[in-house]
Amino acid sequence: MFSDSELRELVECGDPDPEPLPGLTENAPFYFLGNDAFLLRTWMMKPYSMVGLGHDERIVNYMLSRARRVVANAFGILANIFQSLLHATVYKKTESVKSLVLVCVMLQNLLILYPGVPANADQEDKNHALVP
Repeated sequence: MFSDSELRELVECGDPDPEPLPGLTENAPFYFLGNDAFLLRTWMMKPYSMVGLGHDERIVNYMLSRARRVVANAFGILANIFQSLLHATVYKKTESVKSLVLVCVMLQNLLILYPGVPANADQEDKNHALVP
């Protein structure tokens, strides 16, 4: 799915441009975390082959595995609550993916802050006015 995506095409062309991490001024390039199924690219971080690993390579593999686990867990939590994230059609338009994920993260943060509020608490009346 990724190899046929618009996102891969953008990354191959050098987009997005590096930006500083929060609180820093120096640009940090973007990287993807992949597994052995992905081809090695300048923007793709994947583990070393398991054959003949030295100490440093084992540490890099461990750190990449931890980072991938964090991403997978975060996505799993969001997808469990916002099940539309599980449908491949959601990812067809690259420009909407960032907005969709940011909205889901913000909604999840609100649900964490206000745990007693059900997700469908608001309604509309016949005039389309908001009824809390």
